[in-house]
Amino acid sequence: MLVGGQVGCNYQFASRWVIGFEGDFSWANVSGTTQQTNGVTFAAPILLFPTTVSATGTLSAKTDFIATATARFGYALGPIGQGLIYGKGGAAWVANRYNFNGQVQTTVCTTVQAAQCATVAPFSPIFNWDGRETRIGWTVGVGVEWAMWDNWSTKIEYDYLDFGTQTA
Repeated sequence: MLVGGQVGCNYQFASRWVIGFEGDFSWANVSGTTQQTNGVTFAAPILLFPTTVSATGTLSAKTDFIATATARFGYALGPIGQGLIYGKGGAAWVANRYNFNGQVQTTVCTTVQAAQCATVAPFSPIFNWDGRETRIGWTVGVGVEWAMWDNWSTKIEYDYLDFGTQTA
């Protein structure tokens, strides 16, 4: 869910061409969670016995806000120029929170019989990691806007935002 607002200004020149800028800010409630499980078994020489190491954790991510600052360029439509088809581009910001918690389990086994293992030394440290960041990226978009009355308008717009990739 996104809730926010925007402000901007346009200048019409050469009869129908329009340039302008706008800024927007949206509070976001976008989140996701995934379970991560990895493991490996060493056949021997760690402590001379087969050893299994596994990690299980839950990764959660939440976006707190998204903001953009863009320049617009368009063409006015309609009998008095009340419509606008435009393209836009500029800078974008996003604030994310991350949490990763779980445990690593190491088990060293002695072989009792074929295909059996008696636990000798279980070791299970618990981890919990939190992180926050505000990332800067870029955005491009296209849209159609229609003037309603005075300085108010309504629009439909498609925006693409790119913040690169992040390894946590």
